[in-house]
Amino acid sequence: MIVGHDQGVSISTTRAREWLRVQLPIGQMYHVTTDARIPYWVYGNRQDGPSYRGPSNTRAGGQIPRSMWHSIQGGESGFATPDPVDTNLVWSTASGSGSRGGIVVRFDLRTKTGANVEVWPQSTGGYAAADVKYRFIWDAPFEISPHDPKVIYTGSQYVHMSADGGRTWKEISPDLTRNDKAKQQWSGGLTGDNIGVEYGDVVYAIAESRVQKGLIWVGTNDGLVQVTRDGGKAWNNVTANVPGMPMWGSVRHVEPGRHDAATAYIINDAHQENDRAPYVYRTHDFGKTWTKIVNGLPNVPMGYAPTFKCDLYMPYSGKQLVLTLNACTSTKLSLPTKSDDFTITEFDFSAFADSSGNLLTYSTTE
Repeated sequence: MIVGHDQGVSISTTRAREWLRVQLPIGQMYHVTTDARIPYWVYGNRQDGPSYRGPSNTRAGGQIPRSMWHSIQGGESGFATPDPVDTNLVWSTASGSGSRGGIVVRFDLRTKTGANVEVWPQSTGGYAAADVKYRFIWDAPFEISPHDPKVIYTGSQYVHMSADGGRTWKEISPDLTRNDKAKQQWSGGLTGDNIGVEYGDVVYAIAESRVQKGLIWVGTNDGLVQVTRDGGKAWNNVTANVPGMPMWGSVRHVEPGRHDAATAYIINDAHQENDRAPYVYRTHDFGKTWTKIVNGLPNVPMGYAPTFKCDLYMPYSGKQLVLTLNACTSTKLSLPTKSDDFTITEFDFSAFADSSGNLLTYSTTE
């Protein structure tokens, strides 16, 4: 008997009386980020482990040894995000302990210690989504303001903001989801499965424009797109303006335009609704109108697009890297299937993607 699980396989030749556990040299990475060091370092969250950090190069040359990677606390899901100003500070978000959702750790590389600064220190395990104060998802979003590194955001059904390193948090939005109570009830059959992180009606993506301060885009896992242009004082639901977008798909990624405040890109991932088509949209007028930009992306079982990056040179969606100098449609490069996240370093355009545990490296400098 062979059983597959998160970290490998377990094998029994004695009808389950004894087991041999084999840990395979693989891992599932949730998100990937990089810092501005030279050489830059790569950050990520590994399934069944903490957040990790490792260099993109080594003075010894050749393969980067495993010993050069080290934990930066956090947890298995979420993000590991280096501070853009203080390179000794890393923000690690996760789930799997404590309150199960909404975990935020401020990690200091100098002292190798972290401070838990989560939004609401309440364990939500065993409760239905309708019964908790905040509905945080397994890999809740995290964002550092591009205008002030002291300002950070995360999301439950609300957008939460801290301006003092996570010591205090405030809600800067109403409930931005459909808040469908029928989808927030007890989960499971004979045995309940309510571990406090697999909720519907949650904010799944947050991104502030680097062009205009206070312009914040939000996507939810129940198919909504919301935007504020005044730092959260007023929100506009622009979902109805997006043509042909699946109602219950997850808007799991939003990407503000890097040079134009009115421009933004969104992804709707509906594969959990058995809709595996790619849904990528662009607006040039703050969400009043949207254009679907999936020409050339295949409508195949693994063709859905979980993430998107639009850079001066490299936008990325699903399995293809798109090279362009202006709008996000041009030459495509094939990438590994099922890549859930992707990042581009801004100084040499090297790129990393997590694809079921494999980090992809791509560089335009070669």
